[in-house]
Amino acid sequence: MAAAGEITALDTDHGKPCGISDHSTDGQSFARPAQVTRSAMLYKNICVHLDDSPHCQQRLALAVKLAAQHDARLTGLYIVPPVREVVFAADMAVALPPGPSGAGHMAQHEASVKERFIAQCERVDVRHTWITPEGIAVQAALRAARNADLLIARQYDPDDTHAGLDLNALETLVFSSGVPVLIVPTRVTLPEHLDRVLIAWNDSREARRAVTDALPLLLCASAVTILEINRPEMTGESSADGLAGLLACHQITAQTSRFDEDTDSSDGVLLLSQAEELKADLVVMGAYGHGRLRELMLGGVTRTMLRYMTTPIFVSH
Repeated sequence: MAAAGEITALDTDHGKPCGISDHSTDGQSFARPAQVTRSAMLYKNICVHLDDSPHCQQRLALAVKLAAQHDARLTGLYIVPPVREVVFAADMAVALPPGPSGAGHMAQHEASVKERFIAQCERVDVRHTWITPEGIAVQAALRAARNADLLIARQYDPDDTHAGLDLNALETLVFSSGVPVLIVPTRVTLPEHLDRVLIAWNDSREARRAVTDALPLLLCASAVTILEINRPEMTGESSADGLAGLLACHQITAQTSRFDEDTDSSDGVLLLSQAEELKADLVVMGAYGHGRLRELMLGGVTRTMLRYMTTPIFVSH
């Protein structure tokens, strides 16, 4: 039996996360309110990027639902873009202000989106804030994201003229914001709840960071699967089993699955197919880049997922 105050592997008899004893080192007992532990595992400020696209309503509904579930403040981010914008890199851009007619047109669009945002928040009693920064879209989004625990954005659709953030801007948010990004696909019907979660695991720093950032969502999920793709050079014990043990410390039950790498398919394609086969509502994965300009050069797996995703993706770097 562990001594008072000793951290054990797992207190399965009492179901306490990570087996931390409810006794101090001097033998005096203390209460551990459940709400304290749970509150530490909630997002308290969620930011959702909204625009004029026909897919915006689904994204807004998901954001409101998550904010209500986590008792979070929801910030609606509507970026008023300049009519012309030239972006050379993440921190180098030139914006030209819109003319009078363009400004009036954008104000009408903003008012319509804002009205829907406020109505949905008030309908379920979600605390909310509306912000409309002007200027370079990616810079405005970065500033807003850094004041939130989670940023919800849309998948880039090159055929949608209402897209407020292009693929490069989305990549910059993932690598430079410092907060996890929940990216919502544009051409599919979103699930009612993010119940079935697939974790893309490769025992990397980025994957571990993503799992930590996604803990509030994993705690609310009904089924969690850890998918580890086997490569020929991988030998020995699966690291996915270790991750499952860690999640058990947080009272999250996770199944593990190892998938043999197909030399004819990329890991991104394998992830997409496995997510579809498991009917996953959410994929959690680390974001990977290459080289010194990694914020502008996504790795192949991440870029494949962002381009062809059919389910929401939670990415962290």
